[in-house]
Amino acid sequence: MSDLPLLIKRVMTHGVTVYPYQLNTILKKYEVYKIPDDILSKLKEGDIKKYVKALYLSGQEMAGDWSEGHRLLGELGFERVERVVGHRIYISMVYKQEVL
Repeated sequence: MSDLPLLIKRVMTHGVTVYPYQLNTILKKYEVYKIPDDILSKLKEGDIKKYVKALYLSGQEMAGDWSEGHRLLGELGFERVERVVGHRIYISMVYKQEVL
């Protein structure tokens, strides 16, 4: 169990429901939208649930799901960063501070 990511350990500790079809997306987005381990280890059960939901939704192609995932990440201390290239806008989320 020591080789599991801290997020999965926290999910198992709090009994957060993660379905098998969600796991791959959540783990991929966990690498992109990572909260530092020292802060992640202090999150409460409700915040872990919100983080898992945000990771899953941010990996979806539907605009409503994707934007809801980014909104939830914003509540957890991520900051929206926009980069304009030509006529396109690329949006990313960067962890900035502990909001919780």
